[in-house]
This record gives sequence, structure tokens and C-alpha cells, in this order.
Amino acid sequence: TTGATGTIVGTRLTGAVSVRVGGIPVQSFTINSPTQITAQLGEGATGEVRVQTGNGTGTLPSAFTFYRTPSLQDFSPKVVRPGDTVRISGSEFIGVQRLRIGGRSITPYSVLSTQAIAVIIPPNTPNGRIAVQNLVGEDSSQAELLILNPPTITSVTPGIAAPNQTLTVFGSELHPFSQFRICNVTAASVTRFSMNRLQCTFAETTTGLLTVIASGGTVSTQMPIAIITPPVLHGFQPSEPLQGQVVTVTGAIFSMQGTVVLVGGVPVAATINSSTR
Repeated sequence: TTGATGTIVGTRLTGAVSVRVGGIPVQSFTINSPTQITAQLGEGATGEVRVQTGNGTGTLPSAFTFYRTPSLQDFSPKVVRPGDTVRISGSEFIGVQRLRIGGRSITPYSVLSTQAIAVIIPPNTPNGRIAVQNLVGEDSSQAELLILNPPTITSVTPGIAAPNQTLTVFGSELHPFSQFRICNVTAASVTRFSMNRLQCTFAETTTGLLTVIASGGTVSTQMPIAIITPPVLHGFQPSEPLQGQVVTVTGAIFSMQGTVVLVGGVPVAATINSSTR
């Protein structure tokens, strides 16, 4: 790279008047002995080393590789799934040692030329900028690569809700434009806080697995989620029961399953006779 110092070893180097690397004169050089020259590089190039004296010129073909910091100009496509190939364009892709996406090292990758690199996106690669590093430096993309990994659901609360009641969903890869369904009912509203957390509501009653249909795939909860209409209380008799006395409660939408009767916040034994009693 520019400013680096190298040592040239040979014979009859005394009286050297010119030292070139890759066809470009070095910035400066010192003749240490008839067999050694120390040279400081300026703007160099990969290629032969040439030393000229009053008695002639000596060359060493393809003896030197000149490194510059890589320059990453663009990549395509910008949105991918695991297994897709991304092509990176730029310059000075010589001696590439590391390629990172979203801060994570990615292997394998193929340096196609000094201006192009191809990489196949592994599973679970994070979103983020692409960085290319060689022996002398690193450069990163301005844009971020969006990777549509399969979504996951870790929890949904509550498991039973009323229409239009908020459900909180935790998981990963909950991308924008994902659809949320229970059976054939689509969520009426979705509010995203991050790729890992969102809230949604369902306007209709339904029971089944909550399914997320995202760009990276589809996933469902292991347990069903119930959207049910809450019961309605009309009254109870007698109004002042004695201990051990049976109380009859009337209303609507009393379910045979999943109904719990509380008196003063304490669960009591109950028999559901009908949807109204």
C-alpha cells in the first residue's frame, strides 16, 4: 500500500538510478549494499519489480502485489432470502480476508474479480450493511441488506380475548406487510414496535392457531388463540343468598367450556345450564 517500505534483494544494485514497482516509480529508495535496496512506495501497482543502473536493468516478473483499501460501491439485490446470491460491486477487491453482513462474518464468498464479489446468504444472517476487508483496510456499503428470514412466534398474550381486544405478539422476523390470521379471519389492525414485537386486534370471533404469513415464510402458534364475545350478566337470584344456597345467574353468551364464575373475586363451583342460565 502507499507509504509502505519494502526490501529488494539482488546483485550489482550499486548505482541504481531508478526503482519501479508495477511500472510506477517508488517514492524513494536507499541503496543499502550491492545486494539490497530499501524502497518506500508511493502510488504503486501490482506487477514486476524493476531496478535500473548505469549498467542496465534488472527485473523480477510478477513479484509484487500492491494493495489498496477496498471500495464497496453497490450490491444487488437489496432484499433477499437465505440461499439467495448477492453480488457486490466495487474496486480493489484484492487480498479480501473477511466479508461481514450486519456485523457477522459470512463464509463462503467468491472474489470474482478485483471489482466483484458473490456471496450466498446463509440462514439466520442479520440485516445490515455489507463490509469488505482486505490486508490494508475495510469499506462498508451505505445501504443495508434486508434478509427475509422465516418468522418465529415465541408468545401471544392473552390467549383468550374479546373482539377488538389487543393481543401482544413476541417473536422474530415480524416484517412489515406480514399478515396475521386466526383460521380465515385476518387481523383488523396491526401495530409494530420492532421486528420482534407487535400488537394486533381481531374484530370477529374465531378460535384457532394464530398464523403469521411473512415474506420470509409462514409460522403458526402451537396453541390456539380464542377471540370470543364476553358474557353478559342480567341478574341473579336470590339477591342475598345464605351460605350453601344455590344462586341462579341469568344473562347471555354463557359458554359450556372455559367459563369461570367468580364471587367477590373467588372462584366457585357452577353448572352451566344454557347460554343464558
